[in-house]
Amino acid sequence: MESNPYATPQSKTIFNDDESSEFERIRREHINHEASIKSIGLLYIIGSCFILIGLATTYAALDSKYGLGYLLLKTDYIALIVFTILTLVAALGIVKLKKWGQVCGVIVAIPGFLGIPVGTLISLYIMYLLLSRKGKMIFSKEYKEVRDHTPHIKRKASKLLWGGVIVFVILIAIALI
Repeated sequence: MESNPYATPQSKTIFNDDESSEFERIRREHINHEASIKSIGLLYIIGSCFILIGLATTYAALDSKYGLGYLLLKTDYIALIVFTILTLVAALGIVKLKKWGQVCGVIVAIPGFLGIPVGTLISLYIMYLLLSRKGKMIFSKEYKEVRDHTPHIKRKASKLLWGGVIVFVILIAIALI
């Protein structure tokens, strides 16, 4: 039989319909938790960028006033840079749902417990997302296989969520102006 170069590509199914429906069931069961975890990673990225911008601005201002390397001698400044870079690394791992991102995310959340009461509540929520039964599943190899077999399943955000995001972006833009 001759092959037709203009024919629709055909793919071979490597799993049966029962496996496919099981993958879809698992993905639908965990999709909201997965989205919440990824949003924590995104917030870590945004926060890290703002902190790095603030550190660079502070360094430039104090360097011009006190001379070259003034802040490099300050251990708290260096510690903040290291922690911010660790947070950025954790964020990238969390967004990509890597196991090491989960571990880094837990480490980054620990100092938040000192920010009583709001920081403590936020850190507790982050710990719950990362360490709960669903959180452990989402960072597992089995769930990666589920995601690989169900790329068509996406979480649909509500109109209320999009409205909140738009208001948040507008407020950030106003604050920057």
